[in-house]
Amino acid sequence: MDTSIYCCRTDGCVREGQPGVARWCQACGLPTVPDPGAAASALPMGGQPAGGAAAVAAPPVAGLHGPTSGAVALAVVVALTAIVLIATKGLYGGWGSRASAGYGSYGRAAPYSYSEPDSEQPVAPLETIAEPPTTQWSTSTEPVPTEPPATSPPVPEELTGSVSASASATAEDNVDAAGTVTTYAASNVLDGDPSTGWRTRGDGEGVTLMLALPWRRHLTEVGLIPGYAKVDPTNGRDRFPEERRIRTVRWRFDDGTTVEQELADEPTMQRQAVDVTTTSVVIEIVATTEPGDDRYDYTAISDVSLLGMEAE
Repeated sequence: MDTSIYCCRTDGCVREGQPGVARWCQACGLPTVPDPGAAASALPMGGQPAGGAAAVAAPPVAGLHGPTSGAVALAVVVALTAIVLIATKGLYGGWGSRASAGYGSYGRAAPYSYSEPDSEQPVAPLETIAEPPTTQWSTSTEPVPTEPPATSPPVPEELTGSVSASASATAEDNVDAAGTVTTYAASNVLDGDPSTGWRTRGDGEGVTLMLALPWRRHLTEVGLIPGYAKVDPTNGRDRFPEERRIRTVRWRFDDGTTVEQELADEPTMQRQAVDVTTTSVVIEIVATTEPGDDRYDYTAISDVSLLGMEAE
């Protein structure tokens, strides 16, 4: 700890020659000079100089003496302070750097101050950030409606499996070459077996075969085998050319539609396109051929086909 005693040597200073512990004169602010002839015990209690004023540190300015040394020293201090401030501004880019941070010169804390910028700089606008959409949570327990799955259009199918048949005339039963009894009921046209069939005596013109559907159906195609397409299992005789063959039939439906069909002289299923919605079908025989064998003067239909689907 420094215990030296200092005295002001400035000419004309009110504290010239007075001992003290500060290195700076409290009156003129200039440096004091150590006084080897004085002792710290000569000072009042606490090490303060006479008059009770506390010693205040000041910036060091050495080597100034004489009657005008006080004024010169003050000018030097002001000049040095200006230089320091200018240098500080250049170093930190403005007055509001260290001063704004709360620091004065020589490392001592300075009161807070605010400096306006040299020039007002344009402030770039903040980018607008879109807020994410708010998720709406539903507490409903009702099922969410969905579109029905795509379905393919309905395909026509054979309907004779659910059809019943009757005729305005039917030939009596007979026997084949083996003596087996053969019947010619109208229902034989619905069994899908060409070797069985319905038949009537003679040319059959005007005779009708009636088919009843259990439900209303949309028919797209009808057809029949225009004769008795049977080969006798005992002697191998072909009954189709022996009997009459149907050349023309008329299809009638309960919606009033009537369609005529011309048939080839062949023992095959021959179809006719239609577009009707009905619950019944009537087949009327319009024209037939002569029998191939006069002993077999019959007109027959071996099978019938009805293609369709459920009505809308």
